[in-house]
Amino acid sequence: MKERLKEILKIHPPSYRILKSIYSHLKGRKYLNYNLENDLKYNEDLLSSLELDVKFIKSILIKYDLNYDDQKLSWHYHLFAGFKRRFENRNINVDKILEIGTFNGEFTNFLSEIFPDAEVISIDLDDESHAFTLSYGREEEKKLIKFLEIRKNNLDNKNIKFIQMSSLELENNFKNESFDLIWIDGDHLNPQVTIDIFQCLKLIKKNGMICVDDVIKDDEILKENVNKEYLSSESFKTLEYFNNLEYLKTSYFLKRVTRRNIDGKKFISVSSLKDFI
Repeated sequence: MKERLKEILKIHPPSYRILKSIYSHLKGRKYLNYNLENDLKYNEDLLSSLELDVKFIKSILIKYDLNYDDQKLSWHYHLFAGFKRRFENRNINVDKILEIGTFNGEFTNFLSEIFPDAEVISIDLDDESHAFTLSYGREEEKKLIKFLEIRKNNLDNKNIKFIQMSSLELENNFKNESFDLIWIDGDHLNPQVTIDIFQCLKLIKKNGMICVDDVIKDDEILKENVNKEYLSSESFKTLEYFNNLEYLKTSYFLKRVTRRNIDGKKFISVSSLKDFI
């Protein structure tokens, strides 16, 4: 209905421009009136419940020129910075980290820096696969070349191991290994995301943590999201299934503390095996 109305109004450009201006103004007021403090308190209460130190997190983020309060910064940076101190306080060495979905390697690099003694294994699809080249605008050769150059530079740390493979092969490739931390940021749709979560339950150490990106609790927000082909509520349903079986205990952090949460909220899940919280 909204798209049809746009088409009709564009027939008369002056009316379209006036109404667009009014809409933008009202939308801006909506964001300004949104209470960020409630979202921040929600996330910080969860940090406290998981023994993640806000002061320490801030110190790590500042060290890498990141702002704790940046509305555009995803909270997986906050979480993994916090995990560093949590594991140290429990006298647990972080030896292996698995990342599913390398993208441009920026977060991989961050992990390798804050966990310098850990092996960071990051996997992504083969560069020449259609699934890889046809996503995120990489079908254009110039964009692909630039993307691969950025990724190469970010992955140039001695404790990073980059593997081009499908996450469907996780269990076969790492059947004799286990991980302290796992970050799942691959395909967000089923069946892949459920398979990824299930396999990671077998790969995580008993006192380890599994995080999943872009968890959607409410299907309604998918209707208006321009990137809905990359999003679904399937990861939430899968995590809740394992929670209800009392196999996992999962917390859901807001992905960002931003006024745009008024349009719909995305979450990052943090899961531990039930008996080892």
